[in-house]
Amino acid sequence: MALIDRTMVMLRTVTEDAGIIQQISELIEAAKADLTTTADVVLPDDEDDYPANVSIAIQTYVAAHFDGSLDRQEKFKKMYDDMKTQLRVSSATTDYTGY
Repeated sequence: MALIDRTMVMLRTVTEDAGIIQQISELIEAAKADLTTTADVVLPDDEDDYPANVSIAIQTYVAAHFDGSLDRQEKFKKMYDDMKTQLRVSSATTDYTGY
């Protein structure tokens, strides 16, 4: 299943609306950019090869920025920030090669 499809399931969104699908796609790209620039995460070329924790972080980023109540957005933002911190120190997802 493609990352956008998994993200739409996580959001509990079923739609054929091109605008909504585009918004979710753009949020996925923004999440990838954020993870690569602020957490030094190295993303494989194929989204199917993303580690589960990276995919979930991306989906959580989208949930934090997609339509919803302020409380829900804040909850997902905190979760995303915590995940990003964990990814930042994880040698499995960064360029870190040790000493």
